[in-house]
Amino acid sequence: MAELTKEQQIQEDEYEYPYHWCKKPGNSSSRLYFGYLSLAAAMSRKISSLKDSDRKLKIIDVGCGDARFLKELQNTEKFDLHGVDYSEKAISFAKLLLPDVTFFVADLGSESDFPNDTYDIVFMIETLEHIVPDNIPAMLTEIKRILKPGGEFIVTVPSDALPPGPKHYQHFSAKKLEDTLKDHFEVIEIVGQDKMGFHPLKLVYFFLDNKYWTIKPLAQKYNLNVWHKFFNKCANNEGRRVISLAIKKD
Repeated sequence: MAELTKEQQIQEDEYEYPYHWCKKPGNSSSRLYFGYLSLAAAMSRKISSLKDSDRKLKIIDVGCGDARFLKELQNTEKFDLHGVDYSEKAISFAKLLLPDVTFFVADLGSESDFPNDTYDIVFMIETLEHIVPDNIPAMLTEIKRILKPGGEFIVTVPSDALPPGPKHYQHFSAKKLEDTLKDHFEVIEIVGQDKMGFHPLKLVYFFLDNKYWTIKPLAQKYNLNVWHKFFNKCANNEGRRVISLAIKKD
């Protein structure tokens, strides 16, 4: 692995264990995480229109880390799943936890060994903000190369309504994300995720889970059902995350 930047080293140091696998869908600290995982998958038109008679979709998660997202996709036999990350440490966890998935250690900021027109769908989950901005065009060129004609590129990023943390180079508005992608892909749809702002139902949650008490069964039902229904998907300028669906340009 090439020498890491300061921001990349912070992320690398977090892989002392596969920490994404410790998250549980029913609590408030993890509902954002599982919310953008599920919404990213739901953005795919290829997945939503998949029929039993169809061939397997070949999917790769770029910047897969410890591969928790690929675990969410593994429940169907209709996917041929792959993951790639520049972190050997992260990939070692991924291989251990998902032995039936194909993993690669590679940096897609430069030309890789992947053949042209390989994948039906490329996911990039909370990764673009970790890329040195000057390196993004080369990485998008490489992702476009490995996508099949008409293939989907689905990206989730933190909204620029939130300040970048120490391991992020930048956050994105919907327009900034579209501007970043449009020279390489046709942007089809951009949505927000984890709706910000006051809502009476958010006040309800305070009475279920706060620093004084937690009514665990009701809090879990809220996080899995109420929050997911009313707050997970929103307008692209209202969320803590921005998610885009784009397709490979000819």
